[in-house]
Amino acid sequence: RCLSDWSSDVCSSDLFVRALRRHGKPDALYLDNGPTYSGDTLATACARLSVSLLHARPYQPESRGKMERFWRTLRQGCLDFLGSLTSLHEVNVRLCAFLDVHYHSAPHAGLFGRTPKAVFDAVPPSPGDFDEKALREALTVRTRRRVRRDTTVRIGGKDYELDAGHL
Repeated sequence: RCLSDWSSDVCSSDLFVRALRRHGKPDALYLDNGPTYSGDTLATACARLSVSLLHARPYQPESRGKMERFWRTLRQGCLDFLGSLTSLHEVNVRLCAFLDVHYHSAPHAGLFGRTPKAVFDAVPPSPGDFDEKALREALTVRTRRRVRRDTTVRIGGKDYELDAGHL
């Protein structure tokens, strides 16, 4: 099992968590080499969950062929026909409908005529799948900060005041 297309921003990490809860822990996460796909937080989370983090080879487009083909299919089958939608929720509803009704249930030549859903369901979940506690632990980021003499600490460009002068 393999999950693709992770980004390190908050929205995508939320998407990653929802994918883990819905489909279970993948064996591997296969990503492009963009800066949003390679961060310490992602690498740490994957290591804690025992998920192999794989990146496509730089400057070799054939190594990203499956990803590029998926985006082309998505664009041609769904995104080009969205029309005038009024909210992001409507886009997400149409996207999920396209994936569930068409993409995952249609035979793929690359899978020798099988559907992605059938191939995914044929592989049993990995033993020792994670639970919510393991997921929370894997996504917890720890950093060391110095508390200033005025009992403030700077996190993400903002100053926070501490009651006791320590965390």
